[in-house]
Amino acid sequence: MLVVLYLLMVLAVEYIINKVIVWMDNDRFPTLSYLPHHVNRKSIKSVFATMGYVLFMILGTYYLIEGIMSLGIPSIGMLMFGFDYVGIDPITFGLFYWVVDWIYLTVKNKVIFKNKNQSKE
Repeated sequence: MLVVLYLLMVLAVEYIINKVIVWMDNDRFPTLSYLPHHVNRKSIKSVFATMGYVLFMILGTYYLIEGIMSLGIPSIGMLMFGFDYVGIDPITFGLFYWVVDWIYLTVKNKVIFKNKNQSKE
């Protein structure tokens, strides 16, 4: 099941999400900082970079949820459907995926911004 999720996410990020982010970019509201990587979109390297990004995101989200649940904190599915429903539900996965993505983009943009400032000096 995770393999299917991984393959669908790679295709969705590479061919839908990245294209929408590039399409939305303009002078008033620059959106390129929300791209997961800055590899040339027309090369095969972009697909491999997206594969690495999606793998990091899925594994990071999975292990973060499992770690939090091992501390005894219930998932949203456990709260909604009872504590007999033990597992990672779609709502919890989506929320934690969003949090991990926000952390990833924040760190990536700080590193890129830091490297751009160092190269200008």
